Amino acid sequence: ISFKSTVINIPNPNVIYNYGTGTYTFTVDPAQQPVTQSTNSNTVTTIVNKSDSTLTKQVDKPYATTNDIVTYTLVAKNTGTVTLSNITINDILQSNLQFVTDSVIVNGVSKPGFNPNNGFSISDILANGSSTIVFQAKVISVPSNYTILNTGTMNYQYTLIPGGQSYSDSRTSNTVTTIVNTVSVTNTKTVDKAYATSESILTYTSTIKNNSTISLNNTIFTDVVPFDSTFVTGSVLIDNVSYPSYNPQNGFTVGTFT
Repeated sequence: ISFKSTVINIPNPNVIYNYGTGTYTFTVDPAQQPVTQSTNSNTVTTIVNKSDSTLTKQVDKPYATTNDIVTYTLVAKNTGTVTLSNITINDILQSNLQFVTDSVIVNGVSKPGFNPNNGFSISDILANGSSTIVFQAKVISVPSNYTILNTGTMNYQYTLIPGGQSYSDSRTSNTVTTIVNTVSVTNTKTVDKAYATSESILTYTSTIKNNSTISLNNTIFTDVVPFDSTFVTGSVLIDNVSYPSYNPQNGFTVGTFT
């Protein structure tokens, strides 16, 4: 007697058990009722394997500026029932980043010479196991859209049946984002008279421009009046609004520059 069945789910644990039962009747004494008995077979097992994995990524700085160091962490998890082997990790850094030499750490162990731009191999990951890869990069320039994106990839092989065919697969991580902010401020000064005489009134104008990607807060303006002149009380204007009590020699708050 033989029959076939199709595996439709992966059991947990991943073993299918099966046995058969034979039920029969027999008559020992024709004058008596038939006897019914059953016999169970031995149990046979089939291990049901599958290969699956995840690759997740994190970055320690959602915001940064030039010369900051950002730390990337990749976690590769084997969510299948067979070992992942011949694993390679690749992580191509955006041109605004510079890999920090010898910063790769795999499962807490430093790996000098490893470079995610070139790719590197890591040890096999057993079923239900994981590996953690950490490395650093330096922000060396500002992207045109002020955003650095980063994604990692993992390539690996697996075998579902011991001694059987080897298969290849890959995973791409989620994309992490770092916004690169810049601070750039210009302060341009002009005077209305290139020549003057005694008792002339000189008007100084300072134009402060925020070229940054972020606001400037708690801005204080200070300007020491030249030794051979005296400040004209009540003459301060900010965006054409008079501030009679302000004196540039003492400094005053000009608020937030967006």
